[in-house]
Amino acid sequence: MGNYIDAEDVDNWPSGTTEAEQTAAINYVEQLIEKIIGRHFYSKAFDIKINGNNKNRLFLPLYADILTVTNIWVGGIEMDSSWFTFDENSVFIDLTSSGSGVGDPELLYKLTTVEAVGIFPRGFNNIRIKGTYGDSAVPQPIKELCIILVRYDNDNTLYTSTVLASEKIGDYAYKIGDEFYKKNKIYTGIFEADKIIAAYKRQKKLVIMAA
Repeated sequence: MGNYIDAEDVDNWPSGTTEAEQTAAINYVEQLIEKIIGRHFYSKAFDIKINGNNKNRLFLPLYADILTVTNIWVGGIEMDSSWFTFDENSVFIDLTSSGSGVGDPELLYKLTTVEAVGIFPRGFNNIRIKGTYGDSAVPQPIKELCIILVRYDNDNTLYTSTVLASEKIGDYAYKIGDEFYKKNKIYTGIFEADKIIAAYKRQKKLVIMAA
């Protein structure tokens, strides 16, 4: 039903809630999480154009890790897949591939020539790249975060929603979340959800633009 959770993952739907209402609630929560954290957590296609940098490695301005690269065009000409590879942040020339194409002496000569001058020539939006990025599997904390937010919408007594409400145990008085919110922002006002969000905000991916 959603990208992260299904209706069956939530155990407190009010009686009479329709499938359309469940879908709307899940979609709203998932979009909210992506907006707050600044990225998605599933495999999503990308098709971008980027400036060439006259080098053999090109960093992509994506806010999640690269999962696959299926096509690269340089100045409108598609590059053979045996010419390149990728990591979570970039695409780059690959002369060590075991693919059948690299064993071809003519292709190897061309690759060596290109390596000397840069496979991604400098230009404006002259490199087009297609692939997927995000997470191959949805992280369990993100699933739990979605469930918390949907369950809270259905019943706001289930979690700690009064962020700084005072409590007292014996002679010791304290405020719920006081120390946590000194170090982190209030994102939803739900303590259990904000702890998960804060962890992902602290590890937010640094986007490196082309030089």
